[in-house]
Amino acid sequence: MAALMSGARIERVVVLMFENRSFDHLLGHLDHAGLPPITEGAVNLLDPADPSSTPFATFPYDSDFDVRTDPGHSHADIVCQLQGDGPTLRPDDIAMNGFVKDYLARLPADGKDRVREIMGWHTAAQAPALAELAREFTVCSRWFSSVPGETWPNRMFAHSGFSHGLVHNDVKLYDDRVVFDALGEAGKSWVVYAGDIPQAACYLSLVDTFKHRLTNMESFYEDVEDGTLPAYSFIEPRHLLSINSQHPDASVLRGDQLLRQVYNALAAKQEIWDSLMLIVTWDEHGGFFDRVPPPEATPPVAGQAATVTTDTGTTSFGFDRLGVRVPAVVISPWSPRGAVSDAVFDHSSIVKTVYDVFDLPGHLLERDRVAASVAEVLTGSERRDPVVLGSAPHPEVRAALVAQAAGEAGATVSADAADGGVPPLDAFQTSLLDLKARLDEHQGLPAAAGPDTAQGMAPEAGVDLRRQVYDFQARHLSSRGERLLQDDRFPSG
Repeated sequence: MAALMSGARIERVVVLMFENRSFDHLLGHLDHAGLPPITEGAVNLLDPADPSSTPFATFPYDSDFDVRTDPGHSHADIVCQLQGDGPTLRPDDIAMNGFVKDYLARLPADGKDRVREIMGWHTAAQAPALAELAREFTVCSRWFSSVPGETWPNRMFAHSGFSHGLVHNDVKLYDDRVVFDALGEAGKSWVVYAGDIPQAACYLSLVDTFKHRLTNMESFYEDVEDGTLPAYSFIEPRHLLSINSQHPDASVLRGDQLLRQVYNALAAKQEIWDSLMLIVTWDEHGGFFDRVPPPEATPPVAGQAATVTTDTGTTSFGFDRLGVRVPAVVISPWSPRGAVSDAVFDHSSIVKTVYDVFDLPGHLLERDRVAASVAEVLTGSERRDPVVLGSAPHPEVRAALVAQAAGEAGATVSADAADGGVPPLDAFQTSLLDLKARLDEHQGLPAAAGPDTAQGMAPEAGVDLRRQVYDFQARHLSSRGERLLQDDRFPSG
């Protein structure tokens, strides 16, 4: 493998995947010698079809500000964001000019003046761990989401190079072949570490055959400390309680602190650091502005297309174009300081990288077969020592984290956040609770006490999130002790 001929020796790959932020939203304005500054194309008109309509330029957010309305990121929303209208994507018309128009349609009648929020970006001071690691290691400046669609299909590409022919969230249990299956067949260890309810639990092999490989984040830090971290680790942040996934409108602050904690744990263990590749990326752009048009892509299955019905008509998508660009940083002792890779990656590159690093035979589908391997960015000729980030964030960031925690004392969904609970659930959060109900049913488990565990439930007020999360963890996550006892690669005593 050409990427590892530099001398790099990779024995452990860790992937930390956040939620719903674009490259320009988090890294596009970073003071970095290898990243071109945004000088052109960073303006959207209120109406892309009217040259005289109000222009909105990119701007830095103040302090820990974040959008107050979740931006659109359905396939129809993304088509509008890319070309200013819909419903059919026209490759020759992609101008990245419809973000303001699409966000305006999402805003309430009394909030239209907030439309410029979608063009905002976070400064290095607001995401200090990400900024420092981006400057110290390798930024992938052309990493795109795998499909112009929502969270589920994009996360599925990271595991299977395939979204089951979907561009939208479809809650069910999937029997698709995933990279975890290939690792297991090759005798390589792997674990999915979950902040609360992981979307990866939609795969039957994870919840049936390999249930002991689905565990909590506390186990990650213990595995690192004990030197029992598996060959491949996939980390899902918290999506429901004390959210650190960075999904709007949850602040980026908690997610940045999670990145700091994960990096510091790995960097502190020399035997792990010396042969590590940590890939940090985001599942999709979440509706935020980005200036780079997504390129063409190889469909995972030739001839497959998704039918999409919108308010303006019905169209199809053939999985022949990537989604919007997302941030991505590759951290390794074999990464040159301040490097930037302009190779095209998407989430199927994670699958390709696992196959390459661990010398697995074959591939899953056509997309991951032709994808670029992330190992290609590890061009350093000498092993580097880790940089020191420190254990705590900047005092202003720490104060904001404390304030957020104080405001989330309740864990019951309310019709209005002002009622003392947490705000109504977004579509992704609802899908995870639906997934829990389907897993309970699949495994013949009774519904937890209360009316709020019904399959297909709506994000109604009164849902006790804490009970739902704890019930999922008790039923569907393995304890670390159970996993160590069941995995032959780890000591049993």
